[in-house]
Amino acid sequence: MVALRDFLLPKASIVTPNIYEAEIFGGLDINDINDMQLAAEKIYNLGVKTVLVKGGALKNNFRGADVWFDGERFEILRTATIETNNTHGTGCTLSAAIVANLAQGKDLFSAVKLAKDYVTNALKYALKIGHGQGPVAHFFPLLLNI
Repeated sequence: MVALRDFLLPKASIVTPNIYEAEIFGGLDINDINDMQLAAEKIYNLGVKTVLVKGGALKNNFRGADVWFDGERFEILRTATIETNNTHGTGCTLSAAIVANLAQGKDLFSAVKLAKDYVTNALKYALKIGHGQGPVAHFFPLLLNI
């Protein structure tokens, strides 16, 4: 954990901790948007360039709201909340989609917003496969012919 915090995080262009990870790195309990902002600021102060605290695990009307902080501004990113049990892989999918958008020449904030929209649609069109928590639908654009 110390090596991650001291050596890896400061080299990243962006980190995308979920609520539980943000609680650990921020050293606080997160229950709402204000707590997410405080955690984002604390994580930023570890030497991170940009923080996106993901709120998928929050309760009530905060669920799914993410907090962006780049040292200058906070942004609350919201999309529709999708009710599904098929959420396996959302964090990895978000990170991969951010990188894909950056590779296409998008600026970081735009890359994050587009990635969040992509994950929301991947949740919306997730297929129930097998038993238990299924994966998000990474290939939903093929299913919809878009």
